[in-house]
Amino acid sequence: MATRRMSRREAKDANRFFGDIEDMFVGQNELHSRMDDDYALWRLDPFSPPIELGIAPEDAYTTNRPRVLAKKVIAFISNTEVVMRVPDSSQRNRESRRANDALEELAIGILKNADKRRRRRIEVGIQAALASYTVIRGGWAAARGILRKRANGETFEDILPLDPRHLIIQKGDEEPLWAAYRHSMTRGQIRDKYPQFSFRTETAGMEDDDQTHCVYDYYRRQPNPRYGKVLETPFDMHPFIYTLGVLIDEQWARREININTMGFPVVAFPVDEVPLLAPSNKFDAHDMQRDFGESIFAEDRAIWERQSLALSYAMDLMGKSSDPEKKVRSITGTTDIEGAIGEKGATIPLSTANDEDVEYMQQPDFNRAALTLLQMISQDEITGSLPPQAFGILDRPLSSVALRQLGNNLEHKVLPRMKAVEQVIEGCLEVMIGQFETGAFAPIEVSGRRGDNTPFNRPISIEDIQDHDNLEVSLKLQLPEDDNARLAQANMLLQPVPGTNETLASVQYVRERVLNMQSSDSVRSQNLEQMARLSSPVALALEQFRAAQETGDEQLISVTFDQLQLAALQHTVQTNLGMAQLQQLMQGVIPPGMGPGGGGNGTGGAQGQQGVQGEALNPANGAIGVAEQRGIGNEASPNAGANTTASRERQEENERLAAIGLERG
Repeated sequence: MATRRMSRREAKDANRFFGDIEDMFVGQNELHSRMDDDYALWRLDPFSPPIELGIAPEDAYTTNRPRVLAKKVIAFISNTEVVMRVPDSSQRNRESRRANDALEELAIGILKNADKRRRRRIEVGIQAALASYTVIRGGWAAARGILRKRANGETFEDILPLDPRHLIIQKGDEEPLWAAYRHSMTRGQIRDKYPQFSFRTETAGMEDDDQTHCVYDYYRRQPNPRYGKVLETPFDMHPFIYTLGVLIDEQWARREININTMGFPVVAFPVDEVPLLAPSNKFDAHDMQRDFGESIFAEDRAIWERQSLALSYAMDLMGKSSDPEKKVRSITGTTDIEGAIGEKGATIPLSTANDEDVEYMQQPDFNRAALTLLQMISQDEITGSLPPQAFGILDRPLSSVALRQLGNNLEHKVLPRMKAVEQVIEGCLEVMIGQFETGAFAPIEVSGRRGDNTPFNRPISIEDIQDHDNLEVSLKLQLPEDDNARLAQANMLLQPVPGTNETLASVQYVRERVLNMQSSDSVRSQNLEQMARLSSPVALALEQFRAAQETGDEQLISVTFDQLQLAALQHTVQTNLGMAQLQQLMQGVIPPGMGPGGGGNGTGGAQGQQGVQGEALNPANGAIGVAEQRGIGNEASPNAGANTTASRERQEENERLAAIGLERG
């Protein structure tokens, strides 16, 4: 199929955009040089002592601390639990709470599906990639998050973590104006992916396909030409459209297309908590970029260089002590003495007539001052890094105070980068959920586990998340003492204040903010359900009977059935409930064979099973539990009118049940 020829305006725009991108990359040379140096530290590029020091290259020592530190912090962030929470606002109805639950499941499922897609492409997970970039590169954490459609209309999630070394963003007042992400491709790869593209200059020879070019994914915000004119889709009500094009060699390899998002698709967040500082004068303008968003190596760069130098000196001295320098005296002034002078245990024949002599030179000592200096360097390195305990180096069991100190040392290195990762994940999910809410995408199949560990596996449509609250994403760093500390804090907050019946915090606050429960509302509902099931002897007996039914043990079923009948009869006595009323509530609920004369070998319950009209009492299938939840003693009689107190109490109870997410059985 023929491709539309690029217009003059498109060609001019491509040339201008390409120039703007290159200019901004040049303007960030200082920042990118720092990132390159940090990457060399992570790769453990060999340390090269100055030539004038006379240290042999084979004696140069390269400390492994940068790599070990980076991998440890990356592991902390990568293995941190991602908590998706949509807190219910006040006075929310049941439908809204269900929408919030569905949104949590959608967010969990989107992230999981995107990770699966990356795994199929043999790429590291989103969280691990973002963690690596923030630790090794610094600058900012960044990713592109969009929903896309396959040819069959199926929706799939596309989250691409971006290396900040190759990303530039032009900021605007409210959001970025444009962004460009640079990567390399060979001419052969470009021809395969963009067959209509023509290079400005062609090269000859077999090496042509191997020649590399910079490829720029170019994201841009543009005015929406349909805004205020047409209202056919939700996108028409947004003042901007967001496009993606591919630039190579000052030309469009792929023209800009609308990617149908409701916000800028590239999300970025600074790594460091220090803002971009203004330079003291125009000559220091490079400092604005060079010092922005430092990597994990910032505090120890110079220390590691000195540490490697000191250890290189030590290596050099050790080498010289094993093969020390020698002074050789001979009649000719050359080393023509027979024997292997440098070999271990060698016998060296000397001639006194020729005035020959061999004397080993005294080697300099790695004295106490040098050792003290090396210890001080190591201590400074630990101060800017992590303590030995973080790497599993323990000289004794750690006390609770030591654990807390260890946690503080971890947090100052980990938390700023963890914050950047969680903000980027949340931003990508917001963009993708905004796309989904337009109705332009098919339902998404999601699966996973909620915060209360209950599994889910279902499609979610736009109708399922209508009228939802805002999504919050957080990464929860688990330190050694955190569980005990959080539990103690929760207990303290829920203790009544002396002299009052009030607590310092609500149960909901403690669940969400202290214990970090993802689905606190679901946990609350489960607790209330459990309390309802076990709130009375009748309810407990009913649960035991149902459990016995699941086992299929007829003897156990009969025994628990008798216990259930006994509890029901005791309840009638305590509440003065008439047998006829109890019989009416339990009518038709005994499973086949469990009534008088039926199956089962229990006989204790045969007496009294007949009601006033000769019908069997049926306490077997939940009617007792329903009656108990309703409050049998307050239930209206069969003859009560609509305006009785009991009727109003039932209505009020219905409202109370609905307020906590339950409904009458």
